[in-house]
Amino acid sequence: DLNGKWIAYFSDATGEYTLRIKDQKGLQPARSIVLEPHPSYYYSPTWSPDSKKIAYLDKHLGLYYIDVSTAHPSAVKFAEQRTEDFGASFDGVWSPDSRYIAYTLGQPNFLHAVFVYDTKEGHSYKITDGMSDSTHPAFDASGKYLYFLASTNTGLTTNGLDMESDERPTSSSVYAVVLQRALASPVAPQSDDETVSSDEPETVSPASAAKASPKPSPSPSPPAAIDFTDIGQRIVAMPIPEGNYLSLQAGRKGQILLGEAPLTSVGPEPPLISVVAFDTATRQTQTLA
Repeated sequence: DLNGKWIAYFSDATGEYTLRIKDQKGLQPARSIVLEPHPSYYYSPTWSPDSKKIAYLDKHLGLYYIDVSTAHPSAVKFAEQRTEDFGASFDGVWSPDSRYIAYTLGQPNFLHAVFVYDTKEGHSYKITDGMSDSTHPAFDASGKYLYFLASTNTGLTTNGLDMESDERPTSSSVYAVVLQRALASPVAPQSDDETVSSDEPETVSPASAAKASPKPSPSPSPPAAIDFTDIGQRIVAMPIPEGNYLSLQAGRKGQILLGEAPLTSVGPEPPLISVVAFDTATRQTQTLA
């Protein structure tokens, strides 16, 4: 988990696959959780930030989550892929408050759309319209925005076993979903007015200095619930150059991390992947590696 106390993994030590949770020191026996009466193969256990829930996939193309903080947890299935997907998985990620799971699903047109599941309401919401190949959702650390990649030229590359998909240049752009109606865009227009400073030196009286004693900072309030009404109208393009992005993750608040590959690769060796960071405060893109 994110606190470094527990390790979640799947094991068939009992003859069938179960979810195991073990302390990271390995000093205590692992807790074994049976996920269903007729177990399958399971993959990608993903902890929620509060270390109470785990999302995972199974061989039957289902996406689940389970609340392991309860005495007798039961798995909740909330999504299912239409077909085996060779290009991308569910891309399941938790929101910072551990309430929502963002993920992608294949659509009838073989493109992907971004969805968000609300564990409190038990309902999934479609975020993108399926007219572009939308993948790799990631919540901003503030919980105010959801980033994702979208491409409109992936048509011939969606089938990983078709030779026609080889060496086709594809590209994608980065977008952000504003999750509450009252929030501003993460890249709202900036003023170009110069700041005016006074030529008079600033003086501070002893009385005002005494009053300006440091105050304890208030505790951060929990993120507001996502407003799903007309959420598709609150998708904004980020000022990041279009590129062949293979992954997207959220860093610190206001930071987007991208894995970028060349548009085409003609050599037998795998292409070199660059790590690119974008900061919403400075609007600057920097290559890290």
